[in-house]
Amino acid sequence: MFREYPDRLPLSVHRERMTTMKKTLVAASVLAALAAAYVGTAHHVGTVIAQEVAGYETALAALDDVRVHRMSYERRLFDGVLHYDVELRPLPGSVLHELVAEFSDEAPPGVRIQGSSAVRHGPWVGGGDGVALARSEHAVPLPEGLRDMLPQYPGQRPLLEGVAVLGLDRTLALRLRGIDYRGKLAPAPDEPVADLVLAGLAGRMAVGAGARAIDAEFRLDELSVASSGSDAARAAVRGIAVAGDLKRIGEGLWTGPASLAVRELALSAEKDGFTLAGIELRTAARTAAGRDGAPRQALKADGAIGSLRFETSGTQAASVEAGKLAFDMDAVSEWPTIWVGDAGARLDRLAASAQGSRLEAAALALSSRTRLAGEAIDQTLALGIGPVSIDGVGIAGGQLDFSIKGLAAAPLDELLAAIERQTQAGVFVPDAEFEQTLRSVGARLLAGKVSAGFDRIALGVDGPDDATARLVVSFAGEPGVDLDDPVQLLGRLEAQAGIAVRTAALRSLAAALVEAEWRGEVRSGQPVPDAASRAAEAEARYEQLIAAAREIPFLVVSADAVRAEASWAAGKLSVNGVESDADAGLLALGALAALFSDGDGAIAAKPNLEAAPMFGAVKLTADFAPDPYRVDLMAGGSAALDATLGEDCVGRIDADQPDLALDYQAGEYKLFIYGEADDDISLAIHAPDGNWYCNDDGPARGLNPTVAFARPSSGTYRIWVGTIAHDATPARLMISEMDPAK
Repeated sequence: MFREYPDRLPLSVHRERMTTMKKTLVAASVLAALAAAYVGTAHHVGTVIAQEVAGYETALAALDDVRVHRMSYERRLFDGVLHYDVELRPLPGSVLHELVAEFSDEAPPGVRIQGSSAVRHGPWVGGGDGVALARSEHAVPLPEGLRDMLPQYPGQRPLLEGVAVLGLDRTLALRLRGIDYRGKLAPAPDEPVADLVLAGLAGRMAVGAGARAIDAEFRLDELSVASSGSDAARAAVRGIAVAGDLKRIGEGLWTGPASLAVRELALSAEKDGFTLAGIELRTAARTAAGRDGAPRQALKADGAIGSLRFETSGTQAASVEAGKLAFDMDAVSEWPTIWVGDAGARLDRLAASAQGSRLEAAALALSSRTRLAGEAIDQTLALGIGPVSIDGVGIAGGQLDFSIKGLAAAPLDELLAAIERQTQAGVFVPDAEFEQTLRSVGARLLAGKVSAGFDRIALGVDGPDDATARLVVSFAGEPGVDLDDPVQLLGRLEAQAGIAVRTAALRSLAAALVEAEWRGEVRSGQPVPDAASRAAEAEARYEQLIAAAREIPFLVVSADAVRAEASWAAGKLSVNGVESDADAGLLALGALAALFSDGDGAIAAKPNLEAAPMFGAVKLTADFAPDPYRVDLMAGGSAALDATLGEDCVGRIDADQPDLALDYQAGEYKLFIYGEADDDISLAIHAPDGNWYCNDDGPARGLNPTVAFARPSSGTYRIWVGTIAHDATPARLMISEMDPAK
């Protein structure tokens, strides 16, 4: 018999309490284990993040156009801080290099990104991203230097917001969004206020472990700047979309597709405008076996520009319109600077007009094929063009085929790399080292047989091949060729040339020129002769052409064509199948050049007083305003003034047409015509009295010329602006009734 004691608990109660205590201990143990596991996991995650940061640092440092100044991870238990200082310096010659150069004052141009970002360790990172190794949110504030420039910027809102999540598979996912700004842009107190639109900037990127894969998409709906007032201008780019899914499979080797699209790019200033629309580019990166069997980077690309339009108005009104331009490429990078493969471009149509003239062309096509021939390069270029018309004078089309064969690739690659090094600052400045490289490369390029030339040039007037020409030059070199021995070099040179023009095509061309001239007379209100008279004039022009051809040595004129053939081999010259004395041939060539030269490379040609002026005509009456009257133009040309007008006139001009025609109604004032430029320029003026007036350096005006008329005549002054040291230079022509020297 058990006896119950009222001061003791029943056994069942003790058992129940013991069970509860055991459960509590188990729960505490589990929680402790979970906490320890979480702490251990967080510690491990920190280690993984540090390893990934080190991997990214190594991958970025391996890129030629990236400088890593710092990339480190300051690890703590549940979080950390990423410190970064990375500089992008695009290689010369790349599109990105030119873009960065527009916004960078450094030489070479670059963009530097530096800062720190707080990182939260996983496994639970929250923020809608759930389980992951790490998560970081980063906001880029508006730089203080820009705050005054954007007076309507919304408070302290960040310029860019980004979220980075490192997944369990070590893939880094980035999300980016920019602020939309539609407001005023005030660059500086003394500059006009403009309207700025920045809208729809967003993107995402997934970077695989070790930066071995990149899958990205970015877009920008609009970036535009527009100013008003006297300096009204607008620049806008709309609908940018960039995408890529690339994988790195080796050092410098990538595979995968990428694309770029731009809906519209537009620039305008006052009455000038430029628009590109429908820009598309698609690429597919892959690898291919190179000449030695090792993998090389290969690229296949295609794209198009939907349309192009440029127009400007005023005294130099001009316009250019182009239809769809399509292009493609399929090539392999055999050397760092040399790609081997095929490329092509096709333009539907092209129309351009300026100074009353109009050009129209259809079906332009350009193709390139580059192939390996052992360790040398063979390349062919082909340019084809459909019907072309200039002010009503048309040709049926044309073809140009160019080739170069046997060009040693290794020294060519060395030369191109040296040129890149010399242009690091954006300007080609050869030094002694480059000149030595050039001589070494030149000797190796000429160590084998090399040929280059125009295999076929063809133009059609009535039909194809009305005029054909070819010129091929080859060099039979060998190792150790002496570049300083012209006799040796000339003896190794071979050349073949030929030209043929159908007389029927010359007759048609003469008739078309006459018709075009009379159409110009119709526009100016002049009476047009009857068809028979025009036909007679065209026939006379044709006979003049044939007579001129008969006077040129080596040309053979027959009833159906004008022809010439020439070759040079083993130091001997052959013309039209007949061997000629080499010295006589060279002397004849020199004499022919002397007919058109003043001895320093300039052409001896008389200024054409009847041609339409290149930069328009001006009509002014005494006491005109504004005074001075200014015309911006391009001075210079290839014709020497002193060769036709005498030693008192110096400089080079375009003799085919005046730069400006001034119709002046004289009064009681003097007339001063003078020029201004950064280079040395001159003036030549044919006045209404029939005399020429020239000047190089005007009184008290340095290198700027002045021609003064104390008692100017009424009538037309035909004005040429020449250059002294260069073939062409921008200049300003000023017309005034006030002496510029005072």
